[in-house]
Amino acid sequence: VAGSGGGAGMELREFLEGIGLEKYVDVLEGEEIDMRTLLGMSEEDLKGAGLRLFGPRRKMMMAIVRINEQAAGYTSKIEQAYADKLEVEKQELDIKLKQALQEVENMRLVLSQERELREMSESVSVEERLAKEECTRKLGEIRSEVGAIVSEESSSANPTLYSRILELNSKLC
Repeated sequence: VAGSGGGAGMELREFLEGIGLEKYVDVLEGEEIDMRTLLGMSEEDLKGAGLRLFGPRRKMMMAIVRINEQAAGYTSKIEQAYADKLEVEKQELDIKLKQALQEVENMRLVLSQERELREMSESVSVEERLAKEECTRKLGEIRSEVGAIVSEESSSANPTLYSRILELNSKLC
């Protein structure tokens, strides 16, 4: 209430005159700061609003703290219940946030494990392909050697052996 010595009802000009800082009325009003806004400001906020000098800024902060402490004694039960409700909601949101962050971390771990598994699988697949190619190459060499032996030996010398080799050779292709 104007003239009551402090609080949210006090006008900005009256407040600043009361603490000897009336020269900052234009600075604060130029930033569209009213008394209600001023009572919620921090020292950094005041600095950002144009109060560059430490002394006046500190003096204003001390007066703001004093008024806010006085106003705290007048907080209604409804306001306190609402503040308590907001605090509970904040705590619940903090818990949900922690859980969500844990889930994200778990998902990162699963993704990392899946990448490792994929890399191992691709590595095994490449190794299998290379082993198959090597086996095919060696089989080709063996065929050539068997073919050379068979051609050196006459098919008439051992017709059973010759036909068995041809049979096995056809199964390899």
